[in-house]
Amino acid sequence: MGINQPRTSLNTDAVVTPHTATTRRHGDSRLQGLEEHDIEIIEGDGEVSQNNDFSKASSLLQREEEMILKMLPEKDQPALSSIKTYTYIAELHFYKPISGKGTKLDNSKEFNAPTCLGHWIKKTRENAPEFILFSYREEAGGNPITHEDQIPQDDSDAINLYFHNHRVENNGIIKGMIRFSITIPWMELKDQRRPYFKWLSTNRVFLRHTSFDADSLVLLGYLQGAHPDASRLNDMTSELKERMQLPEGVDFQVTPRNLSVLDSQVTKTKFGFKAIAIETDSKMAGALREAFFRLGDPKVAKHQWPVTGNCLFVPMYKTTSWTTETISAMAKIHSRNLNQLEQIFVDNVFDIDTKLTFKEPGGTEQARSLRSAIQSSTSQDGAENVVHLVHNTNRAGVI
Repeated sequence: MGINQPRTSLNTDAVVTPHTATTRRHGDSRLQGLEEHDIEIIEGDGEVSQNNDFSKASSLLQREEEMILKMLPEKDQPALSSIKTYTYIAELHFYKPISGKGTKLDNSKEFNAPTCLGHWIKKTRENAPEFILFSYREEAGGNPITHEDQIPQDDSDAINLYFHNHRVENNGIIKGMIRFSITIPWMELKDQRRPYFKWLSTNRVFLRHTSFDADSLVLLGYLQGAHPDASRLNDMTSELKERMQLPEGVDFQVTPRNLSVLDSQVTKTKFGFKAIAIETDSKMAGALREAFFRLGDPKVAKHQWPVTGNCLFVPMYKTTSWTTETISAMAKIHSRNLNQLEQIFVDNVFDIDTKLTFKEPGGTEQARSLRSAIQSSTSQDGAENVVHLVHNTNRAGVI
């Protein structure tokens, strides 16, 4: 008999079998006369067809291979993994010197900058293994640091590359600017449930994020009437910059902070409160202070600037117009007013800053945004406003 090609699991219509000389001599009589290496094609019904052209057999084999390949499972190409990296600029404070064991020294005032910085690096990389500390100024050079053992010792200039402008201030705190990258967001880094945050707070180490390049941060003042827990900081920053039209190179940030003001020049007691603080680089303080003083009367500005118009800038330092007693009194008013506020969330409200046409009592039409209209709501007798501020939230369509 002929030497048959093994059948596959597929039930094809024809099987191709090459002939040999043995096939011609001992095969079925139907196969007599075929030359060696001729092709026998056995159709599905058992009939035999003859064809000396090898192309038909090749075509059938190719079709069979294609059918088999189509039945194989298709594998998706694995996606390339990517790691998101966050680069931060921050001001690093040490309120107490740090010992070689990484704990604060309550009875010492002698700071060792490499030791302090080294232990902060150690704790940070343990919390975020992909940690990298960069030279604060890229143009200054310096290799990236990933381990505390790389900190240069006994070289203040080298330390200053990474702990920029570090100095001990009059209040006994050493502070400086740093630039570093990690693979976790800031809120996760400063999560109060993490051991890292506990080490920071226990050893009085403070890490303050900044949104711009600065040599040192200074507190200019705060926004009277702005709620520190509800205000949208990005919206406030954008509108303030639009209002002030700052010169190039002058920048600032708004930050919810716990503040304190001197309550009495005699007793030296302080009043603590929480507010939206205005922070900037020390070299920009003069220009920025004047710009905030020019913001105008909140009673007028609130109709044009719905996010920050009804906020008043209050400086945190004594001036001719702002005495210590005045600043303290304003802080107490701010704190008392915010403590009286309650939050109400409204769903299915979109685009609160698009201007709409409202008809006032008497038929007068006025174009104003939904935010402005809600913030202008008054009590039934019109004696006082019933809405302090309207904010967007993190959820779309919820104010």
